[in-house]
Order: sequence, then C-alpha cells, then structure tokens
Amino acid sequence: MGEGCKEQRITVYDALISHMWESAVKSRMTPIYEMMSYLVRAMCQYVLTYAYSLKTFEYERCLTVAQNPTTGDCGPYTMKFLELLAFGNPVSDLFTIREADMVFYR
Repeated sequence: MGEGCKEQRITVYDALISHMWESAVKSRMTPIYEMMSYLVRAMCQYVLTYAYSLKTFEYERCLTVAQNPTTGDCGPYTMKFLELLAFGNPVSDLFTIREADMVFYR
C-alpha cells in the first residue's frame, strides 16, 4: 500500500454466493476485517512512510465471479481465482471459469 492508497477493503471472491447468506458472511468476516489494519501496521511498520490508520477494514462480495453449480469443487475454484489474481489477470477473467474445466484444475 503506497502513501496515496487509503482504501482499506477486502474483496471476497465467493464461488458459492447462493449458498451463503450475507449475515453468515459478515459474521465470518468480522474478525478478519477488524484485525487487518493492526496486522498491516505491525507487519509493515518499517516500510510505511506515514502513520497508518487503524480504521476498521470493510469488505465487499464480488458478484461477478464464476459460480460453482455443484458444491464439490469450491477448492479448485478458489485456487483458480488465486492463480488468476496473482498473475494480474482482470477480475472479469474470474467469470469465465467453467465447471467443465474443473477436471483440469483438480
């Protein structure tokens, strides 16, 4: 996070959106987004060039990712999401993953 980057947001890429109510996501994300600013400050204290805010992070669910029609492949979907994001692919690529391709990702 550079000095100009003040956004403190966690994006949730969920391949099973229809199986998880927003209240359940919020209860699971609360400890993560509440402690994230403390973790960033502790881990980056020697490289930050400004006073890092301890403001609580926010989260958002990305609704434009491929959905797992069967609940058995959430792991391969997750790994494919991580792979695409780690290599700098646009988020739109997360929507093009197909269930038929899961056999290759396993």
